[in-house]
Amino acid sequence: MGQDNALPEVEQAQIHRSAADFYHQNNQHDEATHHLLLSRGFTEAQEIFLREADELLEDGQYRKLHDLLEFFPEEVRNQNPLLLYYYTITTNLVRPFLSRKTLLDLLEIFRKSGDVNREARIHSGLLQNYIFYQGNREAVEELTKTAQAFMDDCGSLLELKSRLTLEALLDFGRWWAKPDLDEAYEIALRAEETSYKIHNEEVLIFSKIALARIYADRGEFNKATEILEEAERIIAKNPSFRQYEPLLRFNLGDTHFYLGELNQALEQVDRGLERTYSEFAFCQYLKLNQVLYLLYIPELEKAKNILDSIREEDIGENLYLRYLSLYLLHMLLAYRRNNRERAEFYCNRLMEPENQKLLDTDFPYSYLALAEVLIFFEHYEDAASTLEKLLEEDPEQKHPYPDATAFALLGLIHDRLGDKAKSRQLFDKMGEILRAKEYRNLDICNPVLINNIAVTSKLPMFKEFPRLKHMSATQIINERISGLYIYTLGEFRIVLNGEEIDPAVLSRHKKVMDLLKLLVVNRGSRCVKEVLFNLFWSGYLEKSSRNNLNTITYRLRKILGEDADYILTDANSIRLNMNICKLDVDDFITIINSGRAEENKGNLQRALSAYLNAKDIYHGDFLESDLYNDDIRDERESLNNSYLQLLMRLIKIHLNSGKYHRALELIREILAKDPLCEPAYRLLMIVSTLLGNRSEIPKIYNKLNKKLLRSYDIEADPKTAALKNELLSGSGPMPTMWQNETLI
Repeated sequence: MGQDNALPEVEQAQIHRSAADFYHQNNQHDEATHHLLLSRGFTEAQEIFLREADELLEDGQYRKLHDLLEFFPEEVRNQNPLLLYYYTITTNLVRPFLSRKTLLDLLEIFRKSGDVNREARIHSGLLQNYIFYQGNREAVEELTKTAQAFMDDCGSLLELKSRLTLEALLDFGRWWAKPDLDEAYEIALRAEETSYKIHNEEVLIFSKIALARIYADRGEFNKATEILEEAERIIAKNPSFRQYEPLLRFNLGDTHFYLGELNQALEQVDRGLERTYSEFAFCQYLKLNQVLYLLYIPELEKAKNILDSIREEDIGENLYLRYLSLYLLHMLLAYRRNNRERAEFYCNRLMEPENQKLLDTDFPYSYLALAEVLIFFEHYEDAASTLEKLLEEDPEQKHPYPDATAFALLGLIHDRLGDKAKSRQLFDKMGEILRAKEYRNLDICNPVLINNIAVTSKLPMFKEFPRLKHMSATQIINERISGLYIYTLGEFRIVLNGEEIDPAVLSRHKKVMDLLKLLVVNRGSRCVKEVLFNLFWSGYLEKSSRNNLNTITYRLRKILGEDADYILTDANSIRLNMNICKLDVDDFITIINSGRAEENKGNLQRALSAYLNAKDIYHGDFLESDLYNDDIRDERESLNNSYLQLLMRLIKIHLNSGKYHRALELIREILAKDPLCEPAYRLLMIVSTLLGNRSEIPKIYNKLNKKLLRSYDIEADPKTAALKNELLSGSGPMPTMWQNETLI
C-alpha cells in the first residue's frame, strides 16, 4: 500500500476498508480502527474502538488508547462523550488543567445518563489529578466531599473494582487535605492492600509513592527511598505506567536532597526530564526542583537560566507553584548571590499576611528558608520568631528533620546574640534529633551556615555530613576571612572581612575599579607608575598624571577601608598586598592542582570533590565586563582553557563511573562555551549511545559539519567520522573512546 496516495480517494478508501475487514477478522482491532478512520468510516471505527476501550483502560494501556484516539479528527472526538471521556482519561496527568474542566463537564453528562461506573472513574481521575499535581488543599477537600457524596448515593451500584479504587483515592484526598492525620500511614497501606485485591498496578504505584511521601514528611528518608525504588521497579516492568515516572523522580530527588546527596538529587530530576514528554505539565515541577537543588550546590548561573525559562510558562492558580516560582527561588537566588536588596524584597513579600497561604503550602520548610535569609540580614529577632512559630505549630515533633534545623538555626542566633547557655540548650536538642534519626544534613541552603553551626556547636556528627565533606576550602575560608577577598570570575565583587561592598559603590568609581583590576592582573609583580600614567592619562603632564594616580589610589584605600594596608606603594610602583588579599581565581587554580595531584595518586573520589569545588568557583569568565585590555584578555583566555580542561576531567570521571547524565550536562556546557569543540561532539555521540539514543548520532555529526563548513569551510576530522560509523554499526562504546579524548 506504499503507493495508495497516488490513487483516487474512492479507491484509497476501498483499500483501507478491505484492510480494516482483514484486521478485524484477525482480532487486530487497533489496526482495523486505524484503517477505518483512514477510509473515513468514523461510525464503524467508533463501534470497534468502544468495544475494546474499557479493556485497554483496565489494563492501563493509556498510550495505546491515546494513539488510537489521535486518529479520530478532533471534531469527531468532541462530539461523542465516550470518545472524549477516554481521550481525557488518557491525558489526565499529561495536560491536567484542561482535563479537569473536561472531566467536570463529562461528570454532568454521565450523571444524567446514569452511567455510575464512569462517574466513579471521573471522581477517581480528578482526585488523582489534584494530588499528583499537589493541588491546593481546599480544592482537594471540596473534591473529596463531592466524591464522598456520590459514594453515599451510588456506591452500592458500582462494580467492585470501581468502588474500591474510588474508596482508596477518597482516603488519599482526606490525607492530602490534612497531611498530619495520624492515620496517614494506614491510608496508604489500605490503598496498597486494595491494589492487590483488584490487581490494579496503577493504584499500587500511586499508593507506594504516597506512602513514600508520608515517610518523607515524617523525616524517614531512607525508608521513603526504599519504597520509591519498589515503585521504580514496577514502572520499569510495565511501560504503560510511564506517566508516573516524573512523580517518582520528583520524590526520589527530594529524598536524596534531604539526605544531603545533592548530585544524586539532581540526577533524579535530570532523568525525569529526559524520560518525560516535553508537553507533560509535570515537567514544570521537575524544573523548579532542579533550580532548588542547583541553588544548594550551588550552580547559580544555571539555576538562574532555568528559572528565567520557567517564567515564560503558565503557573495557573496552584499555590505551591506560585510560592516556588514567584517568591522562594528568587529569594534564595538573590541570597546566594549576596544581592541583599532583591533578597530582602522577596523575603518581605513572603512575610506579608496575604501570602500566608503560600507559605503554608510548603510548611515547615518555607519557615526555614525565611529564617535563613533573615539571619543573612542579621534580623535575628524576626528569624527567631519565625523558627519558634514553626516549633509551636509542630508540638509533637511530627517533622523531626525541619525541627532539628530550626533548633540549629536558633542555637546559632542565640550564640551570635551572646546567650551561650541558651545556645547550648538548643544545639543539644538539635543533636538529640540528629543522633536519634541518624540525619547527616540540615535543610540550610548555604553550606557555610551549616559549617558555622558545626564549629559553634562542636558536635561530632557534622564530620559525617556529605555537604561539608564536599565543601570547598574557599567556601569555608571566605565566610571567616579577615581581610580582602576579590571575586573576578563572573561578576566583579569585593568582600571585606566577610561583608560585601555595595556594588553601587564600585560602579560609581569606575576609574578606581579599573586601577584595582590592573593590580589584580599584575598581582604577581608591581605596576610601574609610568605605565599607569600612559595607560590612564596619555598626553598629560607627568605631574598631573601623578596627582591623578594619587587621588584614585586614595579613593581605593577609602573604599577598601584603612584598617589594613591592602595597597602598597613606593616611589615608582603600586601593588596589592597579597599577604592579606585573596582572589577567587587563585583558589580556582590551587584547587584544580590539588585535584590533579589526587587523581595522579589514584584517589578519584578526592579528585572529583576537588574538581567540583573548583567548578563551583568559576561563575563566569575572568573580569568578563572588561573586554579590551590585552593583559586581562590573555588571563581570561588562559583561565577559560583551564575551565574547559576541568570540565573534560569531570566528564571522564563521570563516564568511568557510569554517571552518563551528569557527563551529558558537562558536555553541553563545553559546547555552550566553545560551539566548535570537536572532541566535545565526539563525547556527545558516545554519551548518546550509552543513554540509548543512538539515533541522535547522525544529527550530532551533521550539526558539527554544518558549523565547521559555515565557520572555516572544512569538514569534521576523519576521527569523528570514524567514531560515528563505529557507533552506528552497533558497537558499544569502549572506555578508551572517551579516555583518549583531549582538548587542544
